[in-house]
Parts: sequence; structure tokens; C-alpha cells
Amino acid sequence: MTKAFSLSPATKTFLLLLIYFFGVVLSCVFVEMCSRNIGFADFRLFWGVGDALNRGQVSSIYPRLTDTSFDTTLFNQGVPFLYPPNFAAFSRVFALLPMVQAYALTRTFLACSFLAGGILLYRRALRRHQDENKTPPYALLFFLPVLLFFPVQESIGIGQLSGFLYVLSISMGLVLLEDKKPMLSGMSFGLLCLKPQPLAAILFAFLCLSLFDPAMKLLRKRFFVGFFLVALINLAAALVIFGWTGILEWAHSVKVWMEFYVWGDRTYFEPYWLICSWPMIIGRLVRSLYPQLFFPALPSILSMPGLLIELVLIYLLSRSKSLDFSRKLELLLCLVLFSLPVISPYMRVYDLSVFVIAFWLLFFGSVSNPEKVQGRGDRLVSTVAILFIAIVDLHLVLVPQQLRTEFQHGNLIVGGACLFLWVSYVLYIGFGVKSLPK
Repeated sequence: MTKAFSLSPATKTFLLLLIYFFGVVLSCVFVEMCSRNIGFADFRLFWGVGDALNRGQVSSIYPRLTDTSFDTTLFNQGVPFLYPPNFAAFSRVFALLPMVQAYALTRTFLACSFLAGGILLYRRALRRHQDENKTPPYALLFFLPVLLFFPVQESIGIGQLSGFLYVLSISMGLVLLEDKKPMLSGMSFGLLCLKPQPLAAILFAFLCLSLFDPAMKLLRKRFFVGFFLVALINLAAALVIFGWTGILEWAHSVKVWMEFYVWGDRTYFEPYWLICSWPMIIGRLVRSLYPQLFFPALPSILSMPGLLIELVLIYLLSRSKSLDFSRKLELLLCLVLFSLPVISPYMRVYDLSVFVIAFWLLFFGSVSNPEKVQGRGDRLVSTVAILFIAIVDLHLVLVPQQLRTEFQHGNLIVGGACLFLWVSYVLYIGFGVKSLPK
């Protein structure tokens, strides 16, 4: 009988600290590469909005309801502020310091948020496997490749808040819910209201769980109380500063941007490497090759099949009687996150940083415990995830600058990799996890 490989706690701690050290050092180097010569990028926009609000210039944030154009020179960024009013209210925090100092502090905070999210999920996996008298000696080796995932470094470099609003809040919410602290978990997930791209699907998943899963039924009241408490705080912050008119102006600004700039004839150039939304990529190809067939709603229509598949799988996973509560949460969160570039009519590469949650759940769960395989496709889908990371990283780092600036249809390589990863995961859920209700 072969003796299971194991490492002493001291050895595992040393390796983990070593990986963290090199991860932080390489992360700082990579962030410098990503943020060089970008003039603070998105953070300049956030800081500018916060500074305008602190000076009482509320009317300059969103266009009026009668406007059909933007002043794209506002805040020296070249694009308008399209985030919801509650995020604008939150942006006031950035402008409490001069921009350079605020940018440096925000980057440090974002890097720590990614690290904290990974540590939480690793400790969760370690605790689960210890409960089963297993130890995960290999899982921590996958911490560094995920940490150096190009979209992670890009989001830190340009000051995007994905590390905090997505990675840390979802990781905290998952751990708190499994620790039977549903109100705090709901409050953590409520932070997604600041950047609500995956919020609707996550809420639908928790709604289905609260209806069909016995464990979630006991926690659902306090969970949703916590969530809606944070959601109401976000709404109150938006109303205090902007009022209902400001909220309507924000919705109008998104409509104007998509209709007249992204899909219209106004001058706007979306860099090749930024686009990873599959419906958007196909929409651009159709508009270029068959303009007579294109209409602005086409990308939204193209997202419908993927959205329908996602909702059906969420429903079936929630009703499963053979999966435990923690396993359901893992599968549902990975499904929601991997579905984003397939169902979102507009998504940029740095938003793929949210994938790190799914990657860590996969690697810490299946790779770390080779003696017990949850489903026959665990190793295969983990391998696909590793291949995806390699394709995205190598392509975005090595793609010629000429191609970045001239090819405007979208990032077919990254978009195709996202589609391949999503299809692999959907097939894994449908055939590899033999626990869905018939």
C-alpha cells in the first residue's frame, strides 16, 4: 500500500511564506510593467469623480437626460464615468488624498485584497481536508500562478477595484456563510452593489439555494437581511448625493455610451486587447463583415443562450440532494464567474481578475486532495483552467503592439479561451458531476 505524501506543518508554512514573498515581489514588478505610461488610467477617473463630488460639482458626473453625447475630456481620461451613483459616492474616499498618494495606497490595498482572498480560500480548503483526515500538500503551489494572472496585475495597475469588490468580498462571504455567520456573509456579498456585474446571477443562485437546500433554508433570512442592509446603504448614499434624477441620468449615460459610441458612429476606439466579452466580439465581427445584419441589440441577443444555460444549471445544482452545501457553493460560484465573458455584452480583460476565485476553488479543492475525487472531471477542468491562464498570460504579454492598435474586433484569442473554459466547465457540471436531479 502506497503511503500518502504529506508535508509537516512547518514545511508547509515555510513554502507558503516563500511563495507569498516571491508572489508579492513579482506582483510589484508586473504591476509596474502594466501601469507604465498609462497616467494612472482608471484610477484617474475614480479620483476625479471623487474630487468633483468633494467640491460639490455633482452635475458634472453624468450627462443630462436630454443629452446624447459626452464630454470625454472630463477628468482627463477620454471616457465618461459609467459606474453607478453609489460607486461615485464611494469614490469620494479616493480624493481625500492627493492623486499620487491615493493611487499608491489603493494599489497596495488591492494587492493585499487579492492576497487575503487567496489566504481565506486556502485556509478553508485546509480546514475541510483536515476534517477528512487529509492534507493538501500541493494546493499552495498554485497560489503564485493565479496571483500573477495578467488581468489581476492589470486591474491592480490601473486602480480597478476588482480585488476588493469581487475577490475579497466573495471569498469572505463564502467563508462566513460556511461558518454559520449568514448576516455578515450577506453584508459581504452586498458589497457587489458597488460594481454589480455578477450580482444578478449570484443573487439568483442564493435564491435557488434558499428554496431547495436544507442548510441554506436555515440561514436565508439572516443572509438576505445582511445583503439588503448593505444594498439599502448603497441606495441611500446614491440618493443623498444624486437623488432619483441622478440615478436615471446614470442609466441614460450607459444607454448613450453603448448606443452612440460603442455601437454607433461616434469617435471611440476600444483597444484590441481590452475586449473579452464574447457577444461583443461577435457583434463587432458582424458589424465589420456583414453591416447589413448588425443592430445594436445583437450582442445582448447573442448572450441569451449562455444566460439560459447558466440559469438552468444554477437551478439544477441548487436542487441536487447528493451534493453537500459547501460543494454546491463552489460549483455555483465557479459557474457564475466563468459565465461572465460569455453572457456579458460588454466586458474588459481586467475584469477577468474575478476568475481567481474560481481558480483557487478548483485548485485548492481537486488538486490538493488527489485521494478523493469529487467528480470524474475535476482534474480535467483544472487542467483546462491552467491552460487558460497560460494562454491569456502569454498572449497578452507577447502580442505585438501593432496588432493591439489595429485590430478592433476584439480579442479573439482571449475571448475564445473564455468560451472554451466555460464550455468545459458546463460539460463538467453536466456530465462530470453525477449528482444533478433527473
